[in-house]
Amino acid sequence: MTDLSSLIKRPTGATPQALAMPAAPAASAVEASLDRMEAINRELGEAALRGGDGSGAQIVSLRYNFTTECGTLLLAMCEDERIFGDRTLFVDMQTALDALRTRITNHQLRWQGDRIEADPAAYRQAAHGIDQAVIAFVADARAALG
Repeated sequence: MTDLSSLIKRPTGATPQALAMPAAPAASAVEASLDRMEAINRELGEAALRGGDGSGAQIVSLRYNFTTECGTLLLAMCEDERIFGDRTLFVDMQTALDALRTRITNHQLRWQGDRIEADPAAYRQAAHGIDQAVIAFVADARAALG
């Protein structure tokens, strides 16, 4: 049998034992998407707190990013065997995501950019429920994934 160890490029100073240690598991696409949803939600909250001219346009742009991320999450769920392989989990997560998206859509129809800028205090109050719904969705999804 041929010894292939001389063909393996090792980083300088790396021991065979260190190379054999498994790397920490990478976050799944679902978990990465949940992280991005959480980050966008934080940015939305910060933009709402800042208020002022241009805040409406910034919030509308962030909403677009959030909507895009919801689609990314759904695709990632379909590609994640833990979720797609468990019909109940997939349906539960999809139903929760659909409910969140519906709630967000209704909120966005009531609060368009010009109205946000016209009454930032009322917008912050109205957006608080959406913020909490996103936080709950992300926490529930993470809990379901273990």
